[in-house]
Amino acid sequence: MVQGLKPLGFEVGIERVSWAEARDLAPLPERSPLTPSEVGLDSRIEALFGRPGSDVRLLNALKPALEDRSVLLPNRYATLFTETQALLEDAAREQPEAAKKALMAAAQLLQNEQLTCDLLAQYRGLLLRA
Repeated sequence: MVQGLKPLGFEVGIERVSWAEARDLAPLPERSPLTPSEVGLDSRIEALFGRPGSDVRLLNALKPALEDRSVLLPNRYATLFTETQALLEDAAREQPEAAKKALMAAAQLLQNEQLTCDLLAQYRGLLLRA
Protein backbone atom coordinates (compact mmCIF):
# COMPACT_ATOMS: atom_id res chain seq x y z
CA MET A 1 0.00 0.00 0.00
CA VAL A 2 1.22 3.51 -0.74
CA GLN A 3 2.58 5.48 2.23
CA GLY A 4 0.45 8.33 3.45
CA LEU A 5 -2.89 7.16 2.04
CA LYS A 6 -5.55 6.14 4.46
CA PRO A 7 -8.00 3.44 3.46
CA LEU A 8 -11.50 4.85 3.12
CA GLY A 9 -10.17 8.33 3.94
CA PHE A 10 -11.34 11.30 1.91
CA GLU A 11 -8.47 13.65 1.13
CA VAL A 12 -10.65 15.99 -0.96
CA GLY A 13 -13.57 17.94 0.42
CA ILE A 14 -16.90 18.75 -1.18
CA GLU A 15 -16.50 21.48 -3.74
CA ARG A 16 -20.16 22.43 -4.12
CA VAL A 17 -23.68 21.16 -3.61
CA SER A 18 -26.23 21.64 -6.35
CA TRP A 19 -29.92 21.06 -5.93
CA ALA A 20 -32.16 19.67 -8.66
CA GLU A 21 -35.80 20.47 -9.05
CA ALA A 22 -38.21 17.94 -7.71
CA ARG A 23 -39.48 16.11 -10.77
CA ASP A 24 -42.03 13.38 -11.10
CA LEU A 25 -39.71 10.43 -11.12
CA ALA A 26 -40.96 6.91 -11.48
CA PRO A 27 -41.20 5.33 -8.06
CA LEU A 28 -39.14 2.30 -7.24
CA PRO A 29 -41.01 -0.99 -7.54
CA GLU A 30 -42.49 -2.50 -4.42
CA ARG A 31 -40.33 -5.03 -2.73
CA SER A 32 -41.77 -8.46 -3.34
CA PRO A 33 -40.33 -11.91 -3.92
CA LEU A 34 -39.86 -12.65 -7.60
CA THR A 35 -39.77 -16.06 -9.17
CA PRO A 36 -36.65 -16.73 -11.22
CA SER A 37 -37.02 -16.42 -14.94
CA GLU A 38 -36.22 -19.28 -17.29
CA VAL A 39 -34.10 -16.90 -19.32
CA GLY A 40 -30.74 -16.22 -17.76
CA LEU A 41 -29.33 -12.77 -17.37
CA ASP A 42 -26.95 -11.67 -20.07
CA SER A 43 -23.84 -10.28 -18.55
CA ARG A 44 -21.67 -7.74 -20.27
CA ILE A 45 -18.55 -9.79 -19.62
CA GLU A 46 -20.05 -12.84 -21.24
CA ALA A 47 -21.04 -10.75 -24.24
CA LEU A 48 -17.42 -9.68 -24.60
CA PHE A 49 -15.61 -12.90 -23.74
CA GLY A 50 -18.32 -15.50 -24.34
CA ARG A 51 -17.72 -15.68 -28.05
CA PRO A 52 -16.77 -19.18 -29.20
CA GLY A 53 -13.13 -19.79 -29.93
CA SER A 54 -11.73 -21.08 -33.18
CA ASP A 55 -11.90 -24.69 -31.96
CA VAL A 56 -15.65 -24.42 -31.31
CA ARG A 57 -16.24 -22.72 -34.65
CA LEU A 58 -14.24 -25.43 -36.42
CA LEU A 59 -16.22 -28.22 -34.72
CA ASN A 60 -19.50 -26.48 -35.60
CA ALA A 61 -18.39 -26.18 -39.23
CA LEU A 62 -17.54 -29.90 -39.37
CA LYS A 63 -20.71 -31.05 -37.64
CA PRO A 64 -23.24 -32.25 -40.25
CA ALA A 65 -26.56 -30.46 -40.46
CA LEU A 66 -29.41 -32.98 -40.21
CA GLU A 67 -32.76 -32.15 -41.71
CA ASP A 68 -34.44 -35.22 -40.26
CA ARG A 69 -33.24 -35.87 -36.71
CA SER A 70 -35.31 -39.06 -36.49
CA VAL A 71 -32.44 -40.75 -38.35
CA LEU A 72 -30.57 -40.78 -35.04
CA LEU A 73 -33.13 -42.99 -33.30
CA PRO A 74 -31.44 -46.35 -32.61
CA ASN A 75 -33.91 -48.62 -34.44
CA ARG A 76 -34.22 -46.32 -37.45
CA TYR A 77 -30.45 -45.81 -37.61
CA ALA A 78 -29.79 -49.56 -37.67
CA THR A 79 -32.38 -50.08 -40.40
CA LEU A 80 -31.04 -47.27 -42.56
CA PHE A 81 -27.48 -48.45 -41.97
CA THR A 82 -28.17 -51.95 -43.32
CA GLU A 83 -30.26 -50.57 -46.21
CA THR A 84 -27.44 -48.24 -47.21
CA GLN A 85 -24.93 -51.06 -47.08
CA ALA A 86 -27.15 -53.25 -49.28
CA LEU A 87 -27.72 -50.40 -51.75
CA LEU A 88 -23.97 -49.80 -52.01
CA GLU A 89 -23.31 -53.47 -52.70
CA ASP A 90 -26.09 -53.61 -55.34
CA ALA A 91 -24.82 -50.44 -57.01
CA ALA A 92 -21.27 -51.84 -57.04
CA ARG A 93 -22.40 -54.90 -58.99
CA GLU A 94 -23.93 -52.77 -61.74
CA GLN A 95 -21.03 -50.31 -62.20
CA PRO A 96 -17.90 -50.55 -64.33
CA GLU A 97 -14.67 -51.70 -62.71
CA ALA A 98 -13.33 -48.27 -61.60
CA ALA A 99 -16.54 -47.22 -59.85
CA LYS A 100 -17.08 -50.77 -58.59
CA LYS A 101 -13.88 -50.62 -56.49
CA ALA A 102 -14.87 -47.35 -54.82
CA LEU A 103 -18.41 -48.55 -54.03
CA MET A 104 -17.18 -51.89 -52.70
CA ALA A 105 -14.63 -50.04 -50.51
CA ALA A 106 -17.46 -47.90 -49.10
CA ALA A 107 -19.59 -51.00 -48.47
CA GLN A 108 -16.63 -52.71 -46.77
CA LEU A 109 -16.10 -49.64 -44.60
CA LEU A 110 -19.75 -49.77 -43.49
CA GLN A 111 -19.44 -53.47 -42.74
CA ASN A 112 -16.32 -52.85 -40.62
CA GLU A 113 -18.17 -50.10 -38.77
CA GLN A 114 -21.07 -52.48 -38.11
CA LEU A 115 -18.71 -55.16 -36.79
CA THR A 116 -17.04 -52.60 -34.52
CA CYS A 117 -20.42 -51.50 -33.16
CA ASP A 118 -21.43 -55.13 -32.55
CA LEU A 119 -18.15 -55.77 -30.70
CA LEU A 120 -18.70 -52.65 -28.61
CA ALA A 121 -22.21 -53.84 -27.73
CA GLN A 122 -20.80 -57.22 -26.64
CA TYR A 123 -18.16 -55.56 -24.45
CA ARG A 124 -20.76 -53.27 -22.93
CA GLY A 125 -22.95 -56.27 -22.14
CA LEU A 126 -20.04 -58.08 -20.50
CA LEU A 127 -19.20 -55.02 -18.39
CA LEU A 128 -22.79 -54.68 -17.25
CA ARG A 129 -22.90 -58.32 -16.20
CA ALA A 130 -19.61 -58.06 -14.31
